[in-house]
Amino acid sequence: MRLKKCILFFISIFYFFGNLVSFANNDVFQSLEVSYFNFIDKIETKYNEENEIKLLSTITPQIESLLSNKNISDNKKKLLEYFKQINQDKIEELKAFINKKNKLYNTQKTEELKYILRLKQITKIGEIPPFIKDLQDSGKTLISVDENFEFVENNIIKQFFLEKNTNYYNISASTYKSFYNMQGIIVYNISQDKYMFFLDNGSYKIITKTPFSNFYKNSINIIDTKNNFSIDEKGMSYIIKKEGNNYYLIQFERYFDPNNSYGYYPYSLEKLGHKNIIFFKDFEGKIFYITEFKKTKFIGINLISSVKDKENFIKIIHNDKAFFYEDREKIFYEIKQLSESLTKNMKTDDEKIQKIYSWIIDNISYLKDYDLKNKDIFSGIITYKNKTGVCEGYVNLMIYMLLFSGIKDIEDIDGWVTNSKDFLKIGHSWLRIGNYYYDPTFDDPIIIGQKQENLNLIKEKKYKYFKLPKDLMYADRYDYEYLAENIKTLSLEERNDIVKKNFYNLALKYKDNNYELLKAYYFRIKYNLKYNEKITKDILKNVVIPYYEVYNNNWSILINERLRYIHQLEYIKFEKNDDLEPMLEAKNFNIDGIYILKWNFGDNQYEYRLGYNLKIRD
Repeated sequence: MRLKKCILFFISIFYFFGNLVSFANNDVFQSLEVSYFNFIDKIETKYNEENEIKLLSTITPQIESLLSNKNISDNKKKLLEYFKQINQDKIEELKAFINKKNKLYNTQKTEELKYILRLKQITKIGEIPPFIKDLQDSGKTLISVDENFEFVENNIIKQFFLEKNTNYYNISASTYKSFYNMQGIIVYNISQDKYMFFLDNGSYKIITKTPFSNFYKNSINIIDTKNNFSIDEKGMSYIIKKEGNNYYLIQFERYFDPNNSYGYYPYSLEKLGHKNIIFFKDFEGKIFYITEFKKTKFIGINLISSVKDKENFIKIIHNDKAFFYEDREKIFYEIKQLSESLTKNMKTDDEKIQKIYSWIIDNISYLKDYDLKNKDIFSGIITYKNKTGVCEGYVNLMIYMLLFSGIKDIEDIDGWVTNSKDFLKIGHSWLRIGNYYYDPTFDDPIIIGQKQENLNLIKEKKYKYFKLPKDLMYADRYDYEYLAENIKTLSLEERNDIVKKNFYNLALKYKDNNYELLKAYYFRIKYNLKYNEKITKDILKNVVIPYYEVYNNNWSILINERLRYIHQLEYIKFEKNDDLEPMLEAKNFNIDGIYILKWNFGDNQYEYRLGYNLKIRD
């Protein structure tokens, strides 16, 4: 009954606010979000995940009942639908957490079983000597231990723990009878191959080893740091831990190894208390613990309430080193509001992705001169704040905006661009969304490989690296860990040749897809040009583009044996043997209205121009 009252009370709170204020009032909206997550915080402290799901599942029908009221205003309806959605998202998050915890629990239980079987095998006694059997018959207990005095009893790991200055007696065939009337225990140390007798006088105790799997079922968590463990230049380590409504940054210098995959003994940690201990797994799944650490608030859970893939968000934040910036929450709220504003009327993920991609290209400038030691240039939040950055900053910012817009299944990728001059010196970053790949940095017009005089020709250069299949994105790159060894020793010219051949073959494969990235190779295929053939004036003049001579003194031009005059012209100058591909690329390989002009100045002086927007008069 008390639980039901608690739920109804919360429902009445935000419905009351919905009656009083507009949904557009951000301050009230955020206060309602805070109220909801405070409510979540309270039930998390009282109930396990299964009961949390039962509790939250009773909220949805209450909201639906309110939504069924035909007289409800649109603003109130939006408000209720929003809280219905975040409540459902919270339920799904809890279900995913339970599944993950169960998976971790089962994996850990398997490790513990292996440990038990291994210890059983190690401590297995072969043939027990007759004098030991005689002592057993007299009522003495025999245990076999390894070098750490561990043994298995009823599939539980225990330890024969010795107090300081503990005395024991070696047992032999000549001395065993002296122990008949003593109260004590026989211990066989397998590593030393000897039998010892310990008196029952408080000099020892048998303690049970606590398995790590217990933490998966109880309130003490083992943090899986696969996605959120890092070490800075000073040797300080960082992990992120969720508690209640907040994520906390755990900062520490030293961590300890329990030296096994099974668990730990309470005596080693009992003086510290559980609240002063944090267990975590490293990248390989090995468990460590820390006892001295600094815990500071990282971000509030309400900040990422709309994010479907919260674990990935935390991973990106961590990799982004965002915890170094004091105003991170303020910047994140700005990014969140911007992202939601840009995509609020979008119905499909593709629309949202393209909107965000375009915003980044239009509003972020690539930082040409930078110091690799300056970590700010790689940060998504600093890229947003300064409106400038490098590839990693572009990618991190785009991922934040995508996640805030409800997009999931996103991966940031680092690797090498094989036809780069800085190959093996400076890497690159791009991202995967679902089954497709995106590179916002390479679609930024500022860094397209064009001469400055050609940049004014670029009208739309945004989607060459947008939504590409994997083979097309990877025609000119490798992930760091998958770089082919033979590529490392090739020259830039050789690597360029491989990339061009890759693109040419993919243009044949995707001849019906009209990918912007393959326009140069569609052009080559159409006009029977080789994949690596230099596109010069003579090739174009004889194949596809009209060629005329112009006389500078009166701008006269002979067309179809008729003398006419140039009224208007835009052009790009080039040398006789120049590669004209960059100029064609600037026109998106659309050669309609393009001319090759030999511009005569007299006295056998001339230059070549690629002309466009040509208007003539009689």
